[in-house]
Amino acid sequence: MLRNGKLLLHVTFEKEVQEKLPKDYYALDINYHEIVLSNGKEELRFKTILDKAFHYYYLANRLQKKYGNGVKWRFDKKVMSRIKYFYKKARNVIEYYASLLSTEVVNEVVKRNASIVMENPQLSLRIMKTQPSE
Repeated sequence: MLRNGKLLLHVTFEKEVQEKLPKDYYALDINYHEIVLSNGKEELRFKTILDKAFHYYYLANRLQKKYGNGVKWRFDKKVMSRIKYFYKKARNVIEYYASLLSTEVVNEVVKRNASIVMENPQLSLRIMKTQPSE
C-alpha cells in the first residue's frame, strides 16, 4: 500500500496464547453516580460523570422549550447550532468517560488477575417469570 509516498506493508500473524484462569471474580454494577466492582471481600468504586452530560442535555432541551415546542427553533440558525453544540458536547462527555472508565476497570481487574461477571437482565426476567407468584 502506498501512502504519502511511503510503501506500507501490513503483516498478519497467528500466535498461540495460553489461557490464564482467573484467581478471582468481580461483579460489575453500573449505576448513575458510580461503577462498583465487588468480589465479596473488597469493593472498588469508580465515579461517573453522567451529571455533566445530563447538564448539557438539559441545556439543549431548555433552549428547545424556550424557542417553542414546534419547529420555530429549527429555522433560527444560531439557536439550532447552539442546540446541536449541547447535544454533541453531551455525547462527547459520555463517550470519553465511558472509554476512560472501561479502561480503568479492566486495568484494575487485570492487575488482580481476576475476571468480570455481569448480570444478564434477560435471564433475570426469565427466572422471575418462571417462579410461581404467591
